[in-house]
Amino acid sequence: MRELMDTTMVDTQTKVSAKAGVSQSTVQRLLSLEQSATLDLLESLAKAFGVKNAQYLLLEREEAKLLAQWATLSAEDRHTVLGFIQMKAQIKPVHDLPAQLSFDSGTPVSPELRAASKRASVRKPGTDSLSNLSDDKARPTTRARRKA
Repeated sequence: MRELMDTTMVDTQTKVSAKAGVSQSTVQRLLSLEQSATLDLLESLAKAFGVKNAQYLLLEREEAKLLAQWATLSAEDRHTVLGFIQMKAQIKPVHDLPAQLSFDSGTPVSPELRAASKRASVRKPGTDSLSNLSDDKARPTTRARRKA
């Protein structure tokens, strides 16, 4: 309510009480958090501030700011923002992935292939060789080596 008072012409406790049809002491108790608002009181306050939905008064400060900014967007910008939110909601963060990915084809995998896969998975990016050896530079690439 304080934020609404700061951003509208209904900027004093007296003005709020007059527009809402409640006593100034009620407004003071609400602002100092000494009193909780009833649904009827929330609806009266919403009308006093020109707020369409009384639930707006129950929002946290950041939520209220977002709604105020949303109201200033064009229909095209709102569509863009909604698309972005939907895209972000579909992206699964890396920390949600299982710790160890596995593929099960139903065929047993040899220990050599498991070891080669493990070495390949920890290889530094940018390695030009497709070798499964741990030290790619130590492996000769000559024709003699390939025949062996």
